[in-house]
Amino acid sequence: MANIYRRLITLASLVTFSCPLFSQQDSVSLSEQYYAQGMEIFDYEHRKVASELFMLAVQANPKNAKAQFMAGRSIMLTVRKELSLQYFKQAYQLDPKIDPDILYYLGQAYHYSEKFDSAIVLYDRYNRLLARSLDYEKSKKINEVNRKIFECHNAKIMVAQPVDVKIAHLSNSINSEWPDYAPTINADETFMVFTTRRPEENMNNRLAQDNEYYEEIFFTKKVDGEWIPARNLSGPLNNSYHNASINLSPDGKEMLLYHDSNGGDILASFLKPDGTWTNPEEILEINTEYIENSASISADGKQLFFTSNRPGGYGGTDIYVSVKDAKGRWGSPRNLGRSVNTEMDEDGVYVSVSGKHLYFSSNGHAGMGDLDIYRSAYNPEKDMWEKPINMGYPINSVENDIYIVLTRNEDFAYISSVRPEGVGEQDVYKIDISNGKEPVYTQPDFADAVLAMEDQMPLFGGKAAGEVKTETKP
Repeated sequence: MANIYRRLITLASLVTFSCPLFSQQDSVSLSEQYYAQGMEIFDYEHRKVASELFMLAVQANPKNAKAQFMAGRSIMLTVRKELSLQYFKQAYQLDPKIDPDILYYLGQAYHYSEKFDSAIVLYDRYNRLLARSLDYEKSKKINEVNRKIFECHNAKIMVAQPVDVKIAHLSNSINSEWPDYAPTINADETFMVFTTRRPEENMNNRLAQDNEYYEEIFFTKKVDGEWIPARNLSGPLNNSYHNASINLSPDGKEMLLYHDSNGGDILASFLKPDGTWTNPEEILEINTEYIENSASISADGKQLFFTSNRPGGYGGTDIYVSVKDAKGRWGSPRNLGRSVNTEMDEDGVYVSVSGKHLYFSSNGHAGMGDLDIYRSAYNPEKDMWEKPINMGYPINSVENDIYIVLTRNEDFAYISSVRPEGVGEQDVYKIDISNGKEPVYTQPDFADAVLAMEDQMPLFGGKAAGEVKTETKP
C-alpha cells in the first residue's frame, strides 16, 4: 500500500503545485486530504511515506498546524531528525497547544540540530509542566527529560573539544542510496562484510513491514588498496528474510550473524576451503528466548562477548562474556558488571584484536544523545573491564552511533553513521584515530547531574546545570 501512496504522491505533487487554477479553498481542502492520508499511513508505521504526505499537506496550506506538527513527528522517526525543527516551530507558532508534548518535541528537534542551549530551555519548560501534572505517567517522564538535559550539557562540552580524528566517507563501491551499516573486517583489512537494505541483488523482492527492503549481507575485497564494488554474499548466509552480519573473526574464517527468530539469536558460519560459507548454526550455549543481538569473538577464539536483555542484568541489553572450555564448548555467560553495563542499553560490542579494549555503544553512560560509542580497557590485576570513556565528537553525534570495528593496531576504525556527506541513510565511514590522544571530558554521572539540576551545583564546565542562554525562540 505504501508503494501505491508513493506513486500517488508524485503524481499529486506535479498536478497540484504546477496548476495555477487552484483556489485557496481548494488548497485548504487538499491539505486536509493529504493530512488524512498521512495519518492512515502513519498508523501503519510507514513513517517516511507519511512524512511526504504531511509535507504535501503543508505545501498546500502552510497554516495547517496539524500537518506541520505531524510532518515534524514523522520526520523525527526517520534518520534526518534535525529536519523536523522547521515543522515543529511552525506548528507551535500556529497553535502553542497543538499537542501536550509540543515543548518536548521542540526540545528534541533543537537537540538533534545541535542547538543545545535552546533544547535545554525547552526541556526545562516541559519539565516544569510535568512537575505540575497530576498524571502519574507524565510525572514519571521527568527523569527521561532530565537525561536529555544531561545529554545536551555533555554535547556542548564535546563539540567544544573535538577529538583529533579524520573521517572519510567510503566510496560508492560500498555505500548506496539505501541503508548500509554494521561493517566488520578481518584483521588484515582486506575483506569486509556489511548489512544493506538495497534492492539490487536482494533475494527478497518484497518490502519488510517497515516499508524498507529486507536486510542482506554484502561483501567487498580490497584490491590494490581499493575496495572493489560490493556484492551479495550469496549462498546459505542470505535467504528470503532479514540477514545481518555482526562480526568477522580476525582471521576472517568465522562470521557471526543475527537472526530475528526466537526473539533474536546469534548464529555462526565458517569459511570452507572452497571459499563458501557453512550453513549458519545457533550458538546454543548463549541464545535464550530473550534478545541476543550483537557479538564479537576474541582473536584467540576463546572469548565471546555478546549483548542480551535476559533477566538478571542491570538494564535493557547488557554485555556478557562466555569463555570456551578445553572441549571447545562455550561456558555459562557472565555479566561484565556495573562498570560497563547501565540501567539502559549497551549494544554493538566489539573486542579489539589485542584483547585489551572493548568497544560498544550505550545510551546509559555520559553521551551526546541516543547511542554513543565507548571504549573500556581491561584491567588484568582486577580481572575486570574499567569504566568506559566516550570516544568523543565527531566520532559520536547527537543521533545513534553504533557498530564500530578496528584494524589490528587500532589506528583506524570503520563505523556506520548518518552524516551530511552521506549518499544514503546510513553509510560506512573510515576513521583515522592514529594520533593516540585520549578524549578527556570532566563529566559527572547522570545521578550526580540530576542532583546538580536540583541544587544548581557547578558540575558542567563551571556553570550550574540550568544556567543557559537561549539561541533562538521556538
